[in-house]
Amino acid sequence: MSVVGNGHSADHRSSADAARAAEDAAVRALSRRFRAPTLPEITQRGLSGLYAWLEVPDLSDISVWPRVTRVRLIGQPWVRVRELVEDAEECLDLIRHLLRDADHLGDPSNGTHELALPNARVTIYLDWAPWPAVVVRSHRSRPASMEDLVALGTLPAELADELVRALSAGSSALVSGATGSGKTTFLDAWCLAAIGEDEQTITIEDTYELSLATARPASVLPFLARPANVEGAGERSMALLARGALRGSPDRIVVGECRGPEALQMLRAMESGARGSAGSIHSDSPEAALEKMCDYILEAGGRSVEYVARMVARHIRLVVHLEVEDGRHYVSEVYEVTGAEDGRIHGGALWRAGPDRVAHRTGVAPSPILARKLAAR
Repeated sequence: MSVVGNGHSADHRSSADAARAAEDAAVRALSRRFRAPTLPEITQRGLSGLYAWLEVPDLSDISVWPRVTRVRLIGQPWVRVRELVEDAEECLDLIRHLLRDADHLGDPSNGTHELALPNARVTIYLDWAPWPAVVVRSHRSRPASMEDLVALGTLPAELADELVRALSAGSSALVSGATGSGKTTFLDAWCLAAIGEDEQTITIEDTYELSLATARPASVLPFLARPANVEGAGERSMALLARGALRGSPDRIVVGECRGPEALQMLRAMESGARGSAGSIHSDSPEAALEKMCDYILEAGGRSVEYVARMVARHIRLVVHLEVEDGRHYVSEVYEVTGAEDGRIHGGALWRAGPDRVAHRTGVAPSPILARKLAAR
């Protein structure tokens, strides 16, 4: 008996040691992957310098205007670095080359431009300030999966699993938050985890940021809005793309950011069968996100406040709200929509972040509809 007992004890210690060693190795690998970034020394100027910064794996954002260049690395505050342009003329030269490299079709005399570069989104301001300016958001370093977001502390693993099951089962959703809160990153990772390759997905954006089409070119059709050219022709609005997507036999529609009449077309797509669709929206709370959706639909020709509220409540099941503090992005609240009455949308928070900036269950049970979908996956 004692020999058998000792053998089991030794086996147990061996298994426990192996488990601890594997866990330690995983933690070391994770710390290497998500280590605190270090600021590189970039000596090039002008466009060459900007492109050099865009190769930095840890870059989050970079802003450039005459005699000022500021960068922000992952999870770090803005810092000032060696300037890329000396004066307005050098900045305009950089802008002209950026527009050319991106094959931008808009009128160069417009006061602002948004364009895409590989792994980056660029916003150009020509006459909005006393000098021209360029602000770039890098996508090179952003988390690519829900597992990455869990590892970074954006949300707990249990919540990530629940959200993936909900979207996979056909619960349509919005991701809300302020500028820079990580809406597009979260939406992208969520859809990659929840939408199967056997489904036809159409994405709608005004600047390519979602990676769905790159990851799944055989099942994702990416639509891109564009401004009118210098002759005033050729414009493709987000609303036009959303309306056209209805004829593309989509199982899902993913709108990079709802900012206007496309919200109505998105909900009409859900009515016609594109359940489990998703989009992001700029707001400071889940309730504000739903109100903004209603406003957009009313502006696009919605019948009445009461009708639009019922329409939104009928098709949007979840709102995931994101916040960012001290460079850390996290899920602040998960709100379930349960209905609408007298022009007001009703619902409640299923998850909410505490002072630790970690989302915890609120104790509010999911509705029977959502509970059935979660149980089915």
